[in-house]
Amino acid sequence: MQSSGGLTDTRGLRKPAHDQFDLRVAFAAERRLLPALLLVGAVAAFASMRAGANALAIAWLVLYGVNAAIRFVIATEYVTARRALLANTRGGKIYLTTAVVDVALWTLLLALVPNPAAFVSGPGAYAAAGAVLLASLSYGGWPRVWTIYVLAWIGVFAIGAWRAEGDMPTFVMGFPLWLLAAWWIGRQQPMARHVERNVQQTMASNLTRFGWQAAIHAMPTPVIVVRNDRVVEVNRSACEFIGRGEQAIVGNLVAECLIADPADALDPVKHPSKSSVEVEMQPAGRTFDGAVWSGRVRFMEPGRESSVIVIALTKAAHDPMGPARLLEDARRFAQWMGGTQGLPWYRDESGELVLPREFPAPPDRLQAGDPIEFPLGYLLPESERARINGVYKEFLRAGAVFDEHMSLRDTGGVARLVRVICATRPPVGNAVAPVIGTIAAAKAVQERPLDATADLLARLPVLVWLVDAQGRVVHAQSTDPRRWGLRVETRLRPQWDEAFEFKSESRAAMLSALQKSLAGTPVFDVVNARTSRSGGRLALRSHFVPYTSNDPSKKLQAVLVLDTIASHTELIELDRLKRSKSQYKSLVEASANLIWACDDKFMVTFVSRRATREIYGYEMRELLGRSVEVLLPSDIDQPAVGIAFEALREGKPIRDLEAVHMTRGGRRLIVSISAAPLRRPDGTFAGAIGMNADLTALKSRERRLSEALRVERTVLDSAGQAIAVVKLGIVQRCNDAFLRLVGLPPDELSHTQLTDCLLEPDDWRDITVAAEEAGVRDQAVVRELRVQRGAKLTQGLNEGAAWCQITARSIAPGEFVLVIADIDTLKQREANALHEAQHDELTGLPNRRLLAERAASALATSELRNVSCAVLAIDLDGFKDINDQYGHDVGDLMLREIAVRLARVMRPQDTVARRGGDEFAVLAPDVGSRLEVEKISLRLLQAVS
Repeated sequence: MQSSGGLTDTRGLRKPAHDQFDLRVAFAAERRLLPALLLVGAVAAFASMRAGANALAIAWLVLYGVNAAIRFVIATEYVTARRALLANTRGGKIYLTTAVVDVALWTLLLALVPNPAAFVSGPGAYAAAGAVLLASLSYGGWPRVWTIYVLAWIGVFAIGAWRAEGDMPTFVMGFPLWLLAAWWIGRQQPMARHVERNVQQTMASNLTRFGWQAAIHAMPTPVIVVRNDRVVEVNRSACEFIGRGEQAIVGNLVAECLIADPADALDPVKHPSKSSVEVEMQPAGRTFDGAVWSGRVRFMEPGRESSVIVIALTKAAHDPMGPARLLEDARRFAQWMGGTQGLPWYRDESGELVLPREFPAPPDRLQAGDPIEFPLGYLLPESERARINGVYKEFLRAGAVFDEHMSLRDTGGVARLVRVICATRPPVGNAVAPVIGTIAAAKAVQERPLDATADLLARLPVLVWLVDAQGRVVHAQSTDPRRWGLRVETRLRPQWDEAFEFKSESRAAMLSALQKSLAGTPVFDVVNARTSRSGGRLALRSHFVPYTSNDPSKKLQAVLVLDTIASHTELIELDRLKRSKSQYKSLVEASANLIWACDDKFMVTFVSRRATREIYGYEMRELLGRSVEVLLPSDIDQPAVGIAFEALREGKPIRDLEAVHMTRGGRRLIVSISAAPLRRPDGTFAGAIGMNADLTALKSRERRLSEALRVERTVLDSAGQAIAVVKLGIVQRCNDAFLRLVGLPPDELSHTQLTDCLLEPDDWRDITVAAEEAGVRDQAVVRELRVQRGAKLTQGLNEGAAWCQITARSIAPGEFVLVIADIDTLKQREANALHEAQHDELTGLPNRRLLAERAASALATSELRNVSCAVLAIDLDGFKDINDQYGHDVGDLMLREIAVRLARVMRPQDTVARRGGDEFAVLAPDVGSRLEVEKISLRLLQAVS
């Protein structure tokens, strides 16, 4: 990095002498060491008392404390000095003397202590080691002095070893090694930065090794690491502040990403004696509320051009004491124009005047006075007020900087001779123009040269160039003037139309503006176009301000031209493209799939950070520049992958190609690869962009689901009962037992209603309602109903109906699990058993039990309907003789014949029963009279006669 003032490069400097070092760094450490030094002295005094030297210990402690106090006072006084403090200054000499006294006191203590062996074997040795360690933090950065200091301590150690007469504890035997380690620690302190090294290495060469990368990304505020003018690391907050993704920032020039104020805050050569400086930052090419942030710049190796720079931003830079940062602008204006003695003041857009406390505030009636009157006029003597107001109005109309000597009344009423410098822009109509200025002592401030003013303007994010009366460009100031179209260096004094390549339509307007400004009239907002360094078109807006000296008798000598970006549409489009790119980057990084790109040799040129880490366990830098085959396991042959990638050269995309990949830890993945080829303008293959989706978990779930379905099918088919899952009245799944029960082929399940399988369709509604009610209690319902065996399902085939017991459980609204047990055989057995229990085995007529049940029912019905019923008893005469004469077989045949004849002549509602033996009974309900009963009796007798 080379400074703008023509300074030579510092990389070729030899190792400087010790008196060239800035001692402020050592003083910064020295101020924090006083408590530790006093503690070390107290430990040493205590060890001396243990060795039998009470008076010596007290006297030594007093001298040691005085020497430490002197070091602290010197450090406190000079640490805040504005200029570098060298060794040959008064403070440096006193500080060097305290180092000599420090070694002398330790030498005196070890030489006079009565029992040196007891001293060094106890706390004394630890106190001496602590003193050397603390000295490494202060004297260590002073190479020559530090080396002499360590050599002197070797002498101190030699005195202690000689006086101990061979009685040496183990710790003291290792004291020389401790001195060597302390010497090395001291050589690493910041002031030793100019020492030449054969291997130049900074922490930025391996950020991960030192934990920087993790620390930077953990910071909640923007942090940017810069080396050799390029960004090497940023965190997420810095990306949001700059408005770009990390890939678009890292590796770029810091000037393309950030604008620093002051401009030399990022130049370590400009700050050889400071390890950090304050700075204000704003993103390049981006404007929004709160865009300017304050922070600090840390130089890891101050003074070295290749130093690592850490920029840490803390908060948006604004001062509540003044609107629109006028107070901060006034402070900077005062520093640039008035030096260290300048006092800032300003007037904001509302007309409020803010002054240093040395001067009284204006009365309320003057706050909203004439906007073109001199703001400090109320502090002027009456005799000077009219003249100063007239001069101020002239400068206001000329658009120049007001600079006059005058007398102002301070808060004590005393007239003070001061120099007032202020800058403003002519007001529009009756509006109040903001003013910033400085008040300085008249003798303390001299007129600043032209170069200083140019340096002031160079700090702005614009191009400022100066044109003399002959039309020559004598100065141009910006971070990179060539970006604004400057073609010829200003040291050659080119003509204004030769220094820049203006478009033909802009030359006349530029010439007219220059002529008006040379005549004393400022010109603003001149839109012009010129050619950029890359050949593109620059649309700029230029402002022309006459430049004059403080002597009103002198004519205007030059024109100050300020260029800014003019085309709002271009700015809007550029901002839109940046936002789109940022959104695309954010979308890529948010994707759980790996987004990648490769060149025409299938070398990886981009991978998304998140998926690289989460899926494959790699860092981005570990994959960039390597072949896409790095993710393929070597022990698996996958020819389809190679064929698919080679087909990309022919323009054939890859769609959902399944392949096996290997993570960094050796775990295998199943991925789906999709890619599209990229073409150059000439049609040749330029590479490819693609996406890898991790299917490992999906494939695992598919295998588990397939296994679960297989087990489910096995369990269902192994069950003896019919099982089916019914949803919205349609069978979704079932086992073979269900198909056999209903006589239904599998291909008809999807379009067959379950009600077609039931003999009574209304039974299904009763089952579903009961199952849903029971499902609330996590219970099932059981119903017995008749299932149709193919009668309604097959063409013309009727296999009848079967009794089944159905257990139904609701698993979701409208979805049920049915377990169906075939109980038709059981029902038949029950019916047979009931029939045998109620009928005579020989004749098949109802027996005495069924007769009694029907008689009870008939009597109850007769009572309700007010009708009569009759019971007739029949006894066969001579049946025993037939049985005895012809045998029981003939008797049984005769009984069955009589039963048939009796049943034939009776009504369907009548009951003919055998009571036993040769006794029969007839139950006749709903008989009208006794005569009707006699007729029934007569008919019965005729039937059996």
